[in-house]
Amino acid sequence: MSDTPRLSVVIPMRNCAHCVCAMLDSLLAQNISMQFVLIDDASEDNTITRVEDWSRRNNQPVEIVCNKEQMFSYRSRLKGLALASAPVVWCMDADDIVPPNANIQAALVIMEREKPDILHGKACGVMPGDTIQKPLPWTEPVAGHLTGSEIFSTFMAQAYPPAILWNKFFSARLAKAVLTAAPDITVRYFDVKFLGLLFLLYAQSYTACNELMYEYRMRPHRPAWLYARQVDALLLLEEKLTRQVERHAPNHLDAFLAYCRRRLVIQTGHLSLMAEAELRQVLEQEHSPCAWLEENILTNLSRKQLHHALCVSLADNTTKLHGWVEDLLRIHALGSSFFPCLPDPSLLGALKLAVREWLCRDFTPTTCRRIAQCGMRLGLRLAKSELDREELASNLSDDAALALLLGNAQLARAITAIMAPDIDITRKAN
Repeated sequence: MSDTPRLSVVIPMRNCAHCVCAMLDSLLAQNISMQFVLIDDASEDNTITRVEDWSRRNNQPVEIVCNKEQMFSYRSRLKGLALASAPVVWCMDADDIVPPNANIQAALVIMEREKPDILHGKACGVMPGDTIQKPLPWTEPVAGHLTGSEIFSTFMAQAYPPAILWNKFFSARLAKAVLTAAPDITVRYFDVKFLGLLFLLYAQSYTACNELMYEYRMRPHRPAWLYARQVDALLLLEEKLTRQVERHAPNHLDAFLAYCRRRLVIQTGHLSLMAEAELRQVLEQEHSPCAWLEENILTNLSRKQLHHALCVSLADNTTKLHGWVEDLLRIHALGSSFFPCLPDPSLLGALKLAVREWLCRDFTPTTCRRIAQCGMRLGLRLAKSELDREELASNLSDDAALALLLGNAQLARAITAIMAPDIDITRKAN
């Protein structure tokens, strides 16, 4: 291989001793001159030793940056980008691989010939214990060629913008622009959303290619605390990037804010569903649901953030379901009494009463239907701005937080039953 790298590969890693060498092997198999930049995020296993051994064994230099304390992937990736020296940069994760049927050489030739800021290829997914490569529609290129602000606007127009990093090459110019623009913050999860959107925002040219570039090792299960971190990251994303979007793509600010809200609603729905599944186990083991809430959710989200996300998700989910009355009646076999008069004048109080029965291990369809009914009534009032969210937030006790989580879980389940009946995120993450 030439001493001058054509490609800089940036890989953050933490406790990846079991998988990082497979990723490095898959890169080496492409027979391309690369700069390997690995950022160890205070691993507690022998990740660094494994990488050093691999480097000696394969006579392949590897630049290792060691964080003294955990900084998470966002800051780690920025450290790696700052060290990238090749004209093309590739951001990857240590627990995935370049698939054997990938042709990175062909993709790199396109990048070098056309010189876009972004080259967007294809990715596949493989579930643990499986070898079947599944297409990932949410990662596919969105157009053949784009320039200027139409890059960001075209991505924002997608129902699920494929802003992930792994199946894209970035120019060194764009990497430097993103390094300059990236806010100095801690992002504990979803760092690819932050960086992906920044790359799109500052790119001047975009080209798609049909080459398979990446194999994503899909998780069979995501616990509730991970979804809580996703919600935290999405709230941070809107807070920190809105001003940059307003400055660099003002005509697309509304689309960006709509994207943030859409993702917040979805991830909060996932959080609610996983919370319900885990709380069932907590109750069956006769443990405290309030202790579970504190340990798994409130260590990753503040009460104020949790309340805001649940109110937004509950309102949007209710609005969506209210437009699907026929489907809703079919799923729940309900009559016109779906919105009965509730004796408790407080909508949140009524939801708390229904959830209290569930927390007493009454998981019957009748109780679940009551929770859904109360959640819908509360969500409708929230959607119409007929309730003071600040007043609700000021009274967000553990009981209220659990009530909103479980109420939103019922609505999220109904939406999933209509839109994706074969998916159960409590068993298999998408």
